[in-house]
Amino acid sequence: MMAALHGEGNIVRLVSCASGQSLRIRNGNVEGNGGQGDFAKFIVHKRGAHVMLQSWKESHYVAIREGRLTTGTGGPWCEFKVQSSNHAPGSAICLESVKLPGQHVGVLPSGDTKAPGNTGRGPHGSFTVELLQAAAPRAHHSHAPPPADYHEGCCVVL
Repeated sequence: MMAALHGEGNIVRLVSCASGQSLRIRNGNVEGNGGQGDFAKFIVHKRGAHVMLQSWKESHYVAIREGRLTTGTGGPWCEFKVQSSNHAPGSAICLESVKLPGQHVGVLPSGDTKAPGNTGRGPHGSFTVELLQAAAPRAHHSHAPPPADYHEGCCVVL
């Protein structure tokens, strides 16, 4: 599950452990009451050991800025450290802001987003990660076909 967030270009869905609903960006807003649709899909972008999550449907990135969960354009407010959840170790992750340590992406049981400064690594800040599509494997200076176990569009729940 954490591996899905470490693959540049992977397409993932994050499901809140508190609400059972997906994180999404819709109309430029981060929401915690998404379903299975395109607004709840994110493209993973690697920044060293950190990740950024870009909406698959819109150009916005998940961001924490000025004490609130919001959207950004891909700068430092959008970088997150992927951590293991205290709520469900081994099966869920938490996203801590790199720019604002101690502030996490969070969702309440109602599906409303939670203030990042009040969110830790418990259930409100915990998400399971669904790998919707692995990034196409990169050929190293060759035109080799993808590995035999690679399946385009395969959905894996981690």
